[in-house]
Amino acid sequence: MAKQRLGVQPLKLKEIDNHHKDCERSLKLYFSENNLEIQNMLIEYFPTELEEDARTKLLDIRIKELERSSSLMLLAAIEAWFMMDVKNRQAANLTDAFSLELINWKIAKIKYILLDPNFWEIWKTHNPNLIDLIGKLKDQFHYRHWLAHGRHFPANTQKHEYSFEKDIYALAEVILRDFPFFEGV
Repeated sequence: MAKQRLGVQPLKLKEIDNHHKDCERSLKLYFSENNLEIQNMLIEYFPTELEEDARTKLLDIRIKELERSSSLMLLAAIEAWFMMDVKNRQAANLTDAFSLELINWKIAKIKYILLDPNFWEIWKTHNPNLIDLIGKLKDQFHYRHWLAHGRHFPANTQKHEYSFEKDIYALAEVILRDFPFFEGV
């Protein structure tokens, strides 16, 4: 049987945000006092706690995991924006110095594009006004790496934890506004 490949399906920033908000609202509704069906589950998870304390504790745990999974999804989308940008520059045969350097960097990677230190140096060289943002982004990519690889090692990040809305989403909006992406990102 022939291997089937998924097509290009980049997620949009607003889609990811809406998904996160829908899931958060669903969790809050599920753990509300109106849902009597979860009482047995709460007793099973927290047999020595009062129902309201157990409900609050479990809701907090679930929302924290939602924050992490939404952050991973958005950081993967941000990574895709950069990869699509390089591919779009190459497809359009752009010849400005910045595009050529990115295209040559991609060609050197052959099959897989990894956002390595050389990639970020190219961006910083040609966009010195973005150095601080690139530093924040690189740190959030360390967080993404930690999330994507099962959190079995200490995260190599400036912050211990990132908020989906205040950190990851806010930076994504700035990236889309301030980074000189070529068409299609």
